[in-house]
Amino acid sequence: MADETRLITVKRGTKIQWNNEITPLEAGELGYDITDRVYKGGDGSSQFSAISEFATMDDVGDLESGVTAALALKSPLASPSFTGVPTAPTATAGTSTEQIATTKFVKTAVDVGIASNDAMALRGTLGTGGTAASLPTEGYLVGWTYKVVSSGTYAGQACSIGDLMICVSSFNTAYKDADWSRVPISDEYSDYYLLEGDPA
Repeated sequence: MADETRLITVKRGTKIQWNNEITPLEAGELGYDITDRVYKGGDGSSQFSAISEFATMDDVGDLESGVTAALALKSPLASPSFTGVPTAPTATAGTSTEQIATTKFVKTAVDVGIASNDAMALRGTLGTGGTAASLPTEGYLVGWTYKVVSSGTYAGQACSIGDLMICVSSFNTAYKDADWSRVPISDEYSDYYLLEGDPA
């Protein structure tokens, strides 16, 4: 449909004038009773006084007030302030434009950056009472590090409290114990280093 601007004409008159009007409104034609402040739509055959109203001026005023109130709840286009948990499409990795960056986009970029530089990134604590009960089985990247907070076997390796489990090979189609390496930082090694040190 082409964009068009049309003027809607509404016939107006007092209640007395409408009662004396014998010519019916055409089908779809609008009429307004100034006395009773009501709108009616013609059917092509009935006199105005015999037609049921479809809206009053109070209805129009309520509609206007409702629309105004609803618009007041909306954020402005300039410097909007959102509440709740607004979402947005996640941009393709590597995108460098003025497009909004979601937390998922940022997290992916940071994780990839860490992995490409073989940097360690503490992901949490491992074991009972930790942030993770076990190592992740998918999506992990080189450098992801977990500190063991309860002794146990992780990635097939016996670990003590204080040890670190570090990802040495990023996830690729399937989980492998070999993707993780234990770095012992437990008391057994602390004691060893103490014995090898200067007894004084």
